[in-house]
Amino acid sequence: MNPADPDLWHRLALGEVLWHTGHFPLGDYFSYLADYKIIADHEWGSALVFYGLYKWAGLNIFVAVKLVTLTLTLMLVVWAGLYHRRPTMLMAAFYALVVVALLPSFQSTVRCMTFSHIFFALWLYFFQCERRGRAVPIYLYPLTMMVWANLHGGFVLGLVWLLAVALVELIDHGYWKKWMVRLGTCLLATLINPFGAQL
Repeated sequence: MNPADPDLWHRLALGEVLWHTGHFPLGDYFSYLADYKIIADHEWGSALVFYGLYKWAGLNIFVAVKLVTLTLTLMLVVWAGLYHRRPTMLMAAFYALVVVALLPSFQSTVRCMTFSHIFFALWLYFFQCERRGRAVPIYLYPLTMMVWANLHGGFVLGLVWLLAVALVELIDHGYWKKWMVRLGTCLLATLINPFGAQL
């Protein structure tokens, strides 16, 4: 029995099919669900990325991928939270909690959810930049959402985040329309995938 997380092997198998055939199989062939033929494989982009890395450097590359993605996620969260403020013990405790929360995603073989961690942390960084008066180009949200939606199903959390910010802005009589426009463009961006609205 291989103790590694089976998610990576699922991704590698689909990646191999996509690389060698050039087209998508009907449904999710490697799913354990009985209705696999009608399931849209929402992590197909991760399959291409992982299989490409595997072909380039073998299985050992995934240890490096795990370290790089965890480091990038933590750096974005710390940049979003700290900016020019001096760290405190309370802040150190908060980041320790963040690390503990992230560990289940990184303690086994690297999984597709690492992409959701990175994109969500990036969006938190964008949000904090705007709170501090630094403009973030509006196209960055739908552009990152288009990529995110094809890598992992956690992109839905990004949509929930945009809606939550819009509601808070509405209650505070802030720029809620700007956030609703971002939510709308990101919803449209999720349709740019091989499965359309089914994704």
